[in-house]
This record gives sequence, structure tokens and C-alpha cells, in this order.
Amino acid sequence: SAARWLPDGPPPLRSREYPWGLPTLSIRYADHVQKHNFLMRGCGEILEHICTAGGLASLEHPKDRGKPPFASIFDTAFLKVKELKHSFTRTTFSQCALGSPAKKETTLTGNVPGIQR
Repeated sequence: SAARWLPDGPPPLRSREYPWGLPTLSIRYADHVQKHNFLMRGCGEILEHICTAGGLASLEHPKDRGKPPFASIFDTAFLKVKELKHSFTRTTFSQCALGSPAKKETTLTGNVPGIQR
């Protein structure tokens, strides 16, 4: 979360350079990050199996801020390889356009026809 980089926010756990966890994390936070990494990798495996079987799949995640220090799954080789291999397309939009009270940019990536709509 970008809030982790605010002066009064919770401590950062990842960075653009270290998207899978900062090397300086305490044991408590390192364990937390590793659990979430496990879940993300599992999600990637599910996407891989669906696409390999000829199915359609997509993934939603907050928009990549595109600059340090902000980590993003969209800036990892892990996801870029899957997107390329399975001809994924990305589309970014504001969730407020769909009823959210605050502007929150989110991105969908997937091989679903018409995902841009």
C-alpha cells in the first residue's frame, strides 16, 4: 500500500527494487510478506493452469504508480512473463467510476476478450 510510505503510515514492507519484501524486515513482517507472496504466487499458478487449459483469466490489482519506491505486481518479471505468454491485455480505470466514493486507480490484466471495456 502507498500508505506505507507516508510519514505517519505503517512501515514499508516492499519497494520497487524489492517487490517480494525489503531485506531489512523484522521477523514478524518478513513472515507476513512471505505469506502474501505465497498467495500471489498461488494466484499466478491458477492463472497459468487456466490459460494453459485454454480458459480465460484475469487479475485485478492497484494501478502501478510507475516509480520508486512503490512496488507493484505489474512491475515484476513474475507477472510480465505470464502476460506475454498468454497474450494478456491491461486496462486501468478509476473505481469511482463504478460507485466507489473515492478515486482509486485499479488495473485489470487478462486474456478476456473486451477486457478494456
